[in-house]
Amino acid sequence: MKKRINLLLVGGGKGAKALLEIFAGKPGVSVVGVVDKSSDAPGVILAKQLRIPVSDNYDEYLNDASIDLIANVTGKRDVSEDILKRKTTKAELIGGE
Repeated sequence: MKKRINLLLVGGGKGAKALLEIFAGKPGVSVVGVVDKSSDAPGVILAKQLRIPVSDNYDEYLNDASIDLIANVTGKRDVSEDILKRKTTKAELIGGE
């Protein structure tokens, strides 16, 4: 049996929306949350429609041992640097520039 990957999206813009459209309802990937400071970002709106948890702060997710992959789709290197310092060792981080 294949393991399900738990994915956190940091950034709720067009990139997050595209990833949600790809992964929503697909076996093997579960989007566990979308984080963005803007409640009207396209990815945040779609996440709410899909009943995926939304937050304006990723801190609450960084110690969650169930998260396998964090995708920084903000385009901000400093966000990646902060996440790398504080995430669990299990979680992999992609994106950031």
